[in-house]
Amino acid sequence: MEITREPKTSVHTAAKRQLLKPPARYEGKKMAPGPKGHFLLGSLPERRKDPLKLFLSASRDYGDLVRLNFAGLTVHFANSPEYLKHVLQDNSKNYVKGFGYDKLMPLLGLGLLTSDGEYWRTQRKLAQPAFHREKIVSFATTMNQCIEDMMKSLSTSDGKVVDIHQEMYRLTIRIISLTMLSQDVLSKADSVSKSMDFLIEAANDRILSVFDFKYKLPLPGNRKFIQAIQIIDEMVYGFIKERRAATTQPPDLLSMLMSARDEDTGTGMSDVQLHDEIMTIFLAGHETTANALSFTWYLLSKHPEIQRKVRAEVSSVLGDRVPTFQDFPQLKYTRQVFEESMRLYPPAWVFSRQALADDEIGGYFIPKGSVVVMSPYAIHRNERYWENPEGFDPDRFSEEKSALRPKHAYLPFSAGPRQCIGSNFALMEAVFTVAQTVRGFDLSLVPGYKLELEPLVTLRPKNGIEMRVRKLF
Repeated sequence: MEITREPKTSVHTAAKRQLLKPPARYEGKKMAPGPKGHFLLGSLPERRKDPLKLFLSASRDYGDLVRLNFAGLTVHFANSPEYLKHVLQDNSKNYVKGFGYDKLMPLLGLGLLTSDGEYWRTQRKLAQPAFHREKIVSFATTMNQCIEDMMKSLSTSDGKVVDIHQEMYRLTIRIISLTMLSQDVLSKADSVSKSMDFLIEAANDRILSVFDFKYKLPLPGNRKFIQAIQIIDEMVYGFIKERRAATTQPPDLLSMLMSARDEDTGTGMSDVQLHDEIMTIFLAGHETTANALSFTWYLLSKHPEIQRKVRAEVSSVLGDRVPTFQDFPQLKYTRQVFEESMRLYPPAWVFSRQALADDEIGGYFIPKGSVVVMSPYAIHRNERYWENPEGFDPDRFSEEKSALRPKHAYLPFSAGPRQCIGSNFALMEAVFTVAQTVRGFDLSLVPGYKLELEPLVTLRPKNGIEMRVRKLF
């Protein structure tokens, strides 16, 4: 029979019920410390207003495991490599996506990001070959062509101010659509960008909402949400329809998913399943990389001496030619710059898991149904693992220094079984983009620009990043 979606267990509902039980539920258990917050909403107002500040201050004031109350939902914020390793790797079977991720399902469906259990394992196994080393090697040519086209476009803006975030968005959406779907959506990039921007903001609002019922009402915002999803869905289902009717299949992710068969029944994936996986990889494959590249250009402009070191390495390794996969390991400092950028501004700045059964972390009781929140943004600024954590220092990612650091102190792509499937793809894409662009252009922030962070589902620069373009040759 057809590969079916595993029913999504509503563990977040169980979490709310746990708080309604008598205090005897926790009798004799050691509870993690934390702020009392608002008598009804707990720390939810702070989570909505300035979540980055909330998590940083919570760890500073209460330690590496902090018990928070988000309007009746028990949340434990973990901020040490040991605790993150426990949740993401050592005891990962006890922790599912759960609360919050269900709010992304209207947009993403039940794809790799939102699914759990055997269904997730099956889908991951089907998608994994598209990200094997030999496939990534074959993607290098497409990446370089897209980067060169982007640079030609930038050349027309010599001396002018551009929003580099939008430029990176157009670049990454084109790379992911060509490599994963064999489709060039550049002409649709702006409309897709507007729809995605709205959907990400709306999804974030739904994750933090106390009153879920309002999203079922025929309100203007809900109608706009549905319309925005329809724009993306029509594009994705259009890709699937065209591919179903094609006589030849290009060697991309969509073809791999369409040709995959259930080992027991020989049945393939439905259009809905294909849609869900494409949506997840399409969104994750361009949104996060675009944000990370944008922050990288911001940091390089603030640190011209580091930009000169990158330019010198690129000149030494590449000369005037475009990079190949074999050059990737040689562009060490360029990669370190990007890794340091993701340390300071990780696009996947927060994620969570929900306990299927009672557990213990660091001697503290974690009740069944409670949520464990982890923030790369916060752990990347933990002074016990990072010297001068607010500083921009790519040398901290040298092989020598990285070997001395706990592995789970740095996790821009998460960790454990659920680590991002496209991490190597994203790293090569970003290193190639920085290497080629820095060789041809000087990108400098406009005077008076002040970076404002927007921590929604992803961490992004609010209102873009305005930079002046100057051609170097």
